[in-house]
Amino acid sequence: AASSADIDYLLEHVNSVLNTPLTRDDVQGVYAGLRPLLAGESDATSKLSREHTVAHPAPGLVVVAGGKYTTYRVMAKDAVDEAVHGLDQRVAACVTEDTPLLGAEGYKALWNARARIAARTGLHVVRVEHLLNRYG
Repeated sequence: AASSADIDYLLEHVNSVLNTPLTRDDVQGVYAGLRPLLAGESDATSKLSREHTVAHPAPGLVVVAGGKYTTYRVMAKDAVDEAVHGLDQRVAACVTEDTPLLGAEGYKALWNARARIAARTGLHVVRVEHLLNRYG
């Protein structure tokens, strides 16, 4: 679970942009996750790269290290691309970019309305596209 220090840290940063500050009483629940980080030149985990790497250390073995759980589809694509590299047969192209995540109903309608959303919100259309691609 998230530590007391983690909660204080988040409240401090969130409250720096809110008109009405949140308190611990506003916290409904907490969780903490593990991040798979590659070893680096710093002892501070915040300084280590969140990028993943794909290695092929032995025939028939593909290894993914590092990365972020939120980019699991990119990591999977890279791992499969590495696994099929050099095969003597044709492999279908990856479709993950075009496959909606569970719960992404309505994404296509939002994507098609991105110019209207940009005009309505005052955001640049590129920002709306980024938000849609990142969060659905």
